Amino acid sequence: VLVTVTHVLLQDQEKRQMEFHQLPYHRFFIMLLNDLCTPDPVFDAISFPALHCFCSAYHMVRPSKAPGFSYAWLELISHRVFIAKLLLQTPQQKGWPLFHQLLIDLFKFLSPFLRNAELIKPTQTLYKGTLRVLLVLLHKHFI
Repeated sequence: VLVTVTHVLLQDQEKRQMEFHQLPYHRFFIMLLNDLCTPDPVFDAISFPALHCFCSAYHMVRPSKAPGFSYAWLELISHRVFIAKLLLQTPQQKGWPLFHQLLIDLFKFLSPFLRNAELIKPTQTLYKGTLRVLLVLLHKHFI
């Protein structure tokens, strides 16, 4: 399901360009994540494979591939349920390399913009969001 949605998202982003609406895709990912991360013994058995699928899907729609989805993407990878499940509740810290890849995707997207002394407003907003994610990681003692 996630692969299909990511392909549709990428096609929609390419087709609509500036008229792309990220909110329906954002809602879909959030609702699915919340459903799969509810405390339930049945879901506990598939928790890590499900999170791995989410990470793969988020990697497929990273900001360099779908720039119109970058704000929603940042909110998805920094969602409290996603971070907590991925970094704290996965056995043997298996979620860390997955989240590491998502952060690399974010930094690769931001790096050309950060070379300029002045950031335009949309990039500045994304940069502030990135700093907040890093502060959450630091504050919650993830790193």
